[in-house]
Amino acid sequence: MIEIREISKSFNGNPIIRDFSLSVPENSRAWLNNSSGTGKTTLFKMLLGFTPPDKGNIFISGKEITPQNINDLRSKIAYLSQDVDLPPDTGRQVIEEIGNYKSNKGNRHFKALTTHFLGEMAIEETMLSKNVCELSGGERQRLGLAICLALNRPILLLDEPTSALDKKMKEHAVELIMPLKKTILVSSHDPVWAKLGATEIHSFNGNC
Repeated sequence: MIEIREISKSFNGNPIIRDFSLSVPENSRAWLNNSSGTGKTTLFKMLLGFTPPDKGNIFISGKEITPQNINDLRSKIAYLSQDVDLPPDTGRQVIEEIGNYKSNKGNRHFKALTTHFLGEMAIEETMLSKNVCELSGGERQRLGLAICLALNRPILLLDEPTSALDKKMKEHAVELIMPLKKTILVSSHDPVWAKLGATEIHSFNGNC
């Protein structure tokens, strides 16, 4: 489902990623647990087609990422950024806006799944009435995770998805995500991903 072949990326002459390869088969999980500043977020941006590699190739669902097919490939991916980038509206407005995106129009189950995952992530109605800028880091992270899961896309890219959650919610989030029949790539320093999914998660410590 995700295949990365010997990619490299530099910024201002400084190498960020060198000759990195990774294969994540369909419906499997990979955990990237490198330290900060080692290029994990850059890797996700390349997977989404926002940043091209200087060399190497990236394939999603067997197709190499190109400017011509990137929109179609992005429609297969639900991405949660490290900073949980959401529009500066109320939580309820954000959900409605995302549900109305062209790529989500055909998702007949989005509303029902949103209700389900908001409950799973303990998102209360009072939180949804607030502007997302007023929410705490943990509340935004929980909201972002709920929306990502409600999109019900076959690939999940999660960048530090539990960094602002307390221990109980971290464990609940991982236990919720791991059984999903999806291809999941997680970037995180949090060992809870290995602890709760050791038989399914692989740690990649390459040149990324």
